Amino acid sequence: MTFITRLPAAGVLFALCFTFFSCAKVGDPLPPPVRVPPPPTSVTLIQEGGRFVHLAFSLPSDDIAQVELYRACGTEGFESPLAIFAIDQTTRLPDGSLRVTDDQPQKATCRYALRLVDSRKNRSGWSQSVETSQQIPPLPPTRLRAEVFAGEILVQWDPPERSITGQPIEAPIAYLINSEVLVKEPHYRDTQFQFGEEVSYSVQAIARLQDPVILSEPGETLTLVPRDVFPPGTPQNVNAVLVGNHVQLVWDLVGDEDVQGYVVYRGSEKEHLERISTIITTNRYLDENAPSGGPLFYQVSAVDWNGNEGERSEVVSVRTNN
Repeated sequence: MTFITRLPAAGVLFALCFTFFSCAKVGDPLPPPVRVPPPPTSVTLIQEGGRFVHLAFSLPSDDIAQVELYRACGTEGFESPLAIFAIDQTTRLPDGSLRVTDDQPQKATCRYALRLVDSRKNRSGWSQSVETSQQIPPLPPTRLRAEVFAGEILVQWDPPERSITGQPIEAPIAYLINSEVLVKEPHYRDTQFQFGEEVSYSVQAIARLQDPVILSEPGETLTLVPRDVFPPGTPQNVNAVLVGNHVQLVWDLVGDEDVQGYVVYRGSEKEHLERISTIITTNRYLDENAPSGGPLFYQVSAVDWNGNEGERSEVVSVRTNN
């Protein structure tokens, strides 16, 4: 008779291990590794008017809860944070980067750095450090003014001639419009406005574009509501032909984007024409009430959505039947 000994599963494993292998002892379980967020990238220092130092930077990941701002002046090292900002306390710039501000900068040369804290309270390493410059910022531009045209608002200003300490300076190398648009000349053409909607402009002079960026504080803010007082163009190639007892008018469409339609003028004398139509949305008109028995004269004009009427077309004529 054959006897079979059945061992529990654990006993089988022990027997196999003892017979064929040198089994190592299993150690205690290790805690999961701490995932430290990477530091901020693309850090740029901006000195504004002698009263503010800004640090613009990009986030390396989305799971960031806080930004720590550090400052070290002279021979000091980075110790405790100068300020801690929640992400919703930072300023988002037009390019998608963020900005934090030291509103009490020191007169000495100082270095700045950033660290990030994620939602699990893990702190990143240091960002690259950036250093202030002793270059004195310019005063803001003056005499900000704007002129409204049919397709643009021309904004102009006078460049500053002195620094914030009253010293003469060279002309700024560029200007910043509304903290987002960079131009090199003392004027800006805004083509993105809408008639009837309020627009505002503020300009800063830039004395240095490389890190650190040095610019003036914003000058006066110019606010206006542009009004459309610009009539559309004049219809061209107006033709009048007799169709039975009616007069058919056709003309070229006017290319202005805000054209609402056209109106037609008629008269038996070239110098005295009266409006005979409501606003027509096509470039043709059939005069079904044309008087017979003599010449008739016609003109056509375009009207925009704000009620501005353009100049009338050249006069065309047709002779009706007696």
